[in-house]
Amino acid sequence: VPVLPMFWRSAPRLGWRDNQGRPDHFFSFIGNARAALHHQRNWQMAFAGFSDDLWNEGLRRIRLENQFTRIAILPEVAGKLIEITDLRSGRNWLWSNPGLPFGRPGHGGNFGARLDSGGWDEILLSVTPGLAKLPDGTHCDVPDHGDLVWQSWDLDGLGIDDRGNPYCELTASGKALDYTWRRTVVLESNRPVMRLHYGLKNTGSSPCPWFWCAHPLIAVEPGMQIHVPEGQEFLLSSAHRMSVASRSGSMRWPWLPVAPDKSINLSTCFGEPQGGAGYAAKVFVRSTSPGQVSVGSADGREQLTIRYDSTRLPWLGLWLNNRGWSGAAGSPYLNLGLEPSTAPCDSLAQAIAMNEIAFLQPGEIQEWSLEVSLHALETAAAPGREAQQ
Repeated sequence: VPVLPMFWRSAPRLGWRDNQGRPDHFFSFIGNARAALHHQRNWQMAFAGFSDDLWNEGLRRIRLENQFTRIAILPEVAGKLIEITDLRSGRNWLWSNPGLPFGRPGHGGNFGARLDSGGWDEILLSVTPGLAKLPDGTHCDVPDHGDLVWQSWDLDGLGIDDRGNPYCELTASGKALDYTWRRTVVLESNRPVMRLHYGLKNTGSSPCPWFWCAHPLIAVEPGMQIHVPEGQEFLLSSAHRMSVASRSGSMRWPWLPVAPDKSINLSTCFGEPQGGAGYAAKVFVRSTSPGQVSVGSADGREQLTIRYDSTRLPWLGLWLNNRGWSGAAGSPYLNLGLEPSTAPCDSLAQAIAMNEIAFLQPGEIQEWSLEVSLHALETAAAPGREAQQ
């Protein structure tokens, strides 16, 4: 058994808890004493640190944590983030599907039936599956929800950076096209701020489309509000279990016309469905400058904000599911997708036809970033702070 050091500063808590609230195995450093267990590494410095352990069904789980925030990542499940928890309130902002547990992906199939377990995915090449013709005449056959979600990613770096911030760096390689992918998640040591840095390199001989969107699914509650400046242009991509006055042309946030004399306020659309009937819609809002979207809790005490470069990501996809859609068996979901995007559509073929995406030439690299911050009024420590979502 290797002996790995653990460094303490101030007075951090000892050990971790699993998702049933039971203590995980841990090792600590007190004075000159050292101990280690075979399945976990865990470092903490000044209330910021990381852990690496085995979770449900033996899935590898990486956690980054400071005194405000806990992040959890599953490298083997396409690098999926399953937890962005504000430790001041205990709220995990990411939705999880009660009927579809997290599991290792195969390659290809129906995303909704097999992989729509919740959390934060990364969508590369396309959301909708299908064949797309590239500028050089070659074709790209993309699986449902893109190339990355069907893969296990590799852990390339885990530790504390030179600023004292815990980080996790994961990589993957292309299946539908030749490329290398890199994502680094950094949790600031002394603020409830997470930064995600992305890198995509074309390692093939054909152009590689830079079709990407973030795919975090937010656990919403009736009364939550989406904060996007009023009057922003948006396009309707799809609607489920609802009629709309028009599916073509641009509209202005937050109003979606559903009849000649009636509109839905999309910024406050999460509530009890009228007459018991839910609905869902996917829209693309033209990004603000700088790019920003926030979602606030129903009581107004908490807020999650995503910031990004709108010159690189000119569109913001919003998946508004007010109990109107489910890709698997069971009741329709209540969740929200906040999706900064390179294109105003879900289809690679459509994005190419609209001339809405850039292409990486062989050997070219594209890099971009997002920032996620949590805001909360000071509250008493939430009960079950140790518990996992």
